[in-house]
Amino acid sequence: MDKAFSEFKHIIFDLGNVLLPIDFNAPVKAFKSIGLTDFDRLYGEIQQTNLFNLLETGKIPEADFCDEMRRISGLNWTDKQIDDAWSTIILDFRASTFAMLEQLAESHVLYLLSNTNSIHFTHYNQQIIDRFHPGGLNAYFKKAYYSHELGMRKPDSNIFEAVLQDAALTPQDCLFIDDNEANIISAKALGFNVHHHKPKEKIENLFSS
Repeated sequence: MDKAFSEFKHIIFDLGNVLLPIDFNAPVKAFKSIGLTDFDRLYGEIQQTNLFNLLETGKIPEADFCDEMRRISGLNWTDKQIDDAWSTIILDFRASTFAMLEQLAESHVLYLLSNTNSIHFTHYNQQIIDRFHPGGLNAYFKKAYYSHELGMRKPDSNIFEAVLQDAALTPQDCLFIDDNEANIISAKALGFNVHHHKPKEKIENLFSS
């Protein structure tokens, strides 16, 4: 493990594009295949419309989200068609990622802080239950924090402060890892030690001995 990382007992991981490979182009293609040609206008790596922000902060239920997607598209999709197309963004977890987390947990306290939503959570958590652990994603962390449960999302400083308060942590004692620069900037401003995870970087290599 990198000596600079080993000194921090508390490590807070982001999920997408850090622990979980994702593909922002996949739902663009999936929605195009069922009739929507400009999904990337609504949702992308850099920005997203307020509809997705509302879902990621738990402000609207899945049923209302699907109704709004039907209204925007003008297409009579089923909820399952919407869920399936949008969830193509989620790729497969690597077994080596969970092996790393298990080993790291022997000497560090691990947390998760993710901007996500209930639809995607159901999808990737089931993948973990089926392939890796009956307890799902939460089993690998002392505590996992999800934007749709907290009612706020990164890079809002409130979500970082909520985690610090709930877990009784000080930011100077934590290493925060995220692939989004805005999230890194926000965390650093609050005093976190940070690592900006790059697109071609593999998280397992960061903690290899």
